[in-house]
Amino acid sequence: TNLRVEVEKVDTGDGDLPASGLILVRASNNQTFEYGQKIRLRGKLKTPPENEDFSYRDYLAAQRIHSYMTTAVITVLPGNNGNLIFRALYDFKDRSLENIHRLFPDPESSLLAGILLGVDTGLTDELQQAFKNTGTAHIIAISGFNISIIAGIFFALFSRLFGDRRGAAIAILGIVMYTFIVGADAAVVRAAIMGSLALFARQVGRRQTALNTLLAVALLMCLWNPLYVWDVGFQLSFFATLGLILYATPFSEFANKIITKYIPASTGERAAQLFSEFVLLTLAAQLTTIPIMAYHFQRISLVSFIANPFILPAQPAVMILGGLAVLLSHVWFALGQIAAWIAWPFVVYTVRIVELFDRVPHGT
Repeated sequence: TNLRVEVEKVDTGDGDLPASGLILVRASNNQTFEYGQKIRLRGKLKTPPENEDFSYRDYLAAQRIHSYMTTAVITVLPGNNGNLIFRALYDFKDRSLENIHRLFPDPESSLLAGILLGVDTGLTDELQQAFKNTGTAHIIAISGFNISIIAGIFFALFSRLFGDRRGAAIAILGIVMYTFIVGADAAVVRAAIMGSLALFARQVGRRQTALNTLLAVALLMCLWNPLYVWDVGFQLSFFATLGLILYATPFSEFANKIITKYIPASTGERAAQLFSEFVLLTLAAQLTTIPIMAYHFQRISLVSFIANPFILPAQPAVMILGGLAVLLSHVWFALGQIAAWIAWPFVVYTVRIVELFDRVPHGT
């Protein structure tokens, strides 16, 4: 288990030395820890390593961590210093994760844990590799796609209950809370800020210019933490959004022009819309992310151009029905189980399609 620990002091042997900052600690998996616990660590502090293929040092530095303990003897001390709101959110996350594994069989439960909560550690190595090979790993990683669905659900629900203005404010608060629950990494923060700004712009009657918003959010995030520039997740998130901004509309207009030329107007427009949503939008995002994937991971998924249009249409149902099942399970588990039976086919479909396209020869 990896623990991120906020340091208060160091025992030098001759007394306690005040200290501050974060360290990463690798604990044995036979102990369970909770957010906010006070602990004493006994071990050797090291600087994270780096090699030609991967710099663990830079990866942790982007999270403001510059030291770690590979092994530690850990003693839990009395008291809890955690933020009360964060503690409640993480408790809710833990209960939700437990309910997901009770509601769904594996590997569907592990996939939903990744899609809804950002916990992908339950997926087998083979299945994780299949998602990478098919270029669909972005489904597991919380990203703009997930945040846009969450924002849409929250706004639709809360605006009906409290009106547009208050509903938007509560929806933005919900997005912020969800961001913390799933880990608040750079890609999620970028998506959350852009989603919140979109809701805000709508309420104040301003037309949002997506490119300006993206550049402003990236600037603010990199001023807050300049090391985000080298974060692969942030790079992929930024350039995927940039691809959508630059190419989505031209691609859609071109497709609409070609399709409606050969198909009657109403049917053709609907067909063009579906083709744009599930094929061209994916292509627009991939055009700007393929160079980054090739540079960092030395691989390009050729089959992703076919796999994504088959998988993406099911994802709103996976998130909405799967999320509803988890929420209902907190109220009454039997009700959540009924919703889980409805959601299960969509999750199974996602897994089976990924496995199917992973078997395509020379797909990567």
